[in-house]
Amino acid sequence: NTWQLIEKQNYLYLPMVVSKIFEAYIRLNKIKVGLTLIKGYTTLYPQLNLCEFLYQTLLNYETPEITLDYFRSSIQKNPSSLIAAKVIELHMNNMAIEGKQDAEMVKNILLKYHDKYSGYRCGCCNFKSKTFFWQCPACYEWESINPNNVEN
Repeated sequence: NTWQLIEKQNYLYLPMVVSKIFEAYIRLNKIKVGLTLIKGYTTLYPQLNLCEFLYQTLLNYETPEITLDYFRSSIQKNPSSLIAAKVIELHMNNMAIEGKQDAEMVKNILLKYHDKYSGYRCGCCNFKSKTFFWQCPACYEWESINPNNVEN
């Protein structure tokens, strides 16, 4: 309950604590409830970048088919190079060897694109960084940088 209060304070900080929230649900033996909550966050706040966490978590606690279905619907609602790379990665398990090489190449291009164009940005001076700062190094404003790492 304490971790979930962060949503009420500022939902943009959820990506920083989503693993802690899910760990609490694991300890309570309520994994399905935790997964439903986190999927709900992505529906309620589509701008949050929870892709990497959900990918690993769904693969650990659901079937690859359910994970693929979830990411297929996600990419239709909120297109992203990272989500596209994850969809390709999920398909690679069922591909022939020659197709895997092409798929791997496309996946790597998408991941490079994501790395190049994702980052943190200050709301005051538009300072951009690959690292999250509580205080902007350019304008020295506190908590002006969006803690959600997104593609620009």
